[in-house]
Amino acid sequence: MTKTFIHYNLIRSFDRSCFESQIPYPWQPFEQFLTPKGFRELHLSYPGMDKFEKQVGYYRGKEKPHDRYLLSYEDSIYHEKGYEGRGVVLHRQLPEPWQAFIKELERPNGYKSFIGSILRSSKFKFRYEWHLGYKKSEVSPHVDINWKLGNHLFYFNTEKDWNSKWGGSTLILGEKRNKIDGQTNFKDFKVTVPVANLENHSVLMRNTPEAWHGVKPLSCPVGVYRKIFMIIFVPADFSADRWLTNSLSALLKHKPRRSRAAVLR
Repeated sequence: MTKTFIHYNLIRSFDRSCFESQIPYPWQPFEQFLTPKGFRELHLSYPGMDKFEKQVGYYRGKEKPHDRYLLSYEDSIYHEKGYEGRGVVLHRQLPEPWQAFIKELERPNGYKSFIGSILRSSKFKFRYEWHLGYKKSEVSPHVDINWKLGNHLFYFNTEKDWNSKWGGSTLILGEKRNKIDGQTNFKDFKVTVPVANLENHSVLMRNTPEAWHGVKPLSCPVGVYRKIFMIIFVPADFSADRWLTNSLSALLKHKPRRSRAAVLR
């Protein structure tokens, strides 16, 4: 197994002033942020479908649902504290390359220090999620919830398992055409910048009130999935179970009536 997964030369040469001045908000695409061997090991050991939980119809205020398969690391904002089952994976349950990668991400003087310089703070921590997009699923235009300080999306499809004609690019969105009061659509933005999503590409984004982004509906065949790994930067005191208690009713607004227990399964 590889000794390091990250290309640290990219971190050392990172232009923070360029990042800060990016339009329409701070974001940065990367090619080969992971070493070729590291990417290959993580790609080949990407968590199995049996660990993911399918989420359909979870409305987010005025936004359309972000239907997907989701796997959260250690705990989930969609399940009560102590839950074990589909949708949550513990560190010891991950394949060895993923265990090693997360340990590397958590080292204080490497990647974590780099993100601290981007956030201008040391009072944050990481949450980790794996997402699978499927035929016709989409990520409607949105700005992340305010407890997300930013995120780093890693794309784990290759040219062997994904055709670029199927879509899957994260779209950086800017310059709204008009005031948006209802559901937001891609046509509401003048600026649309696609991010490459194959072969070890990733994108780093800092959350701001203007940090609009999304993914258009996928046209991949049934049984083929858009694979991403997301590092989410959250405040150091963030608690998944506290967010669940305070926000579940808002998250499930407009969802067909079901018991809370049924929704959490």
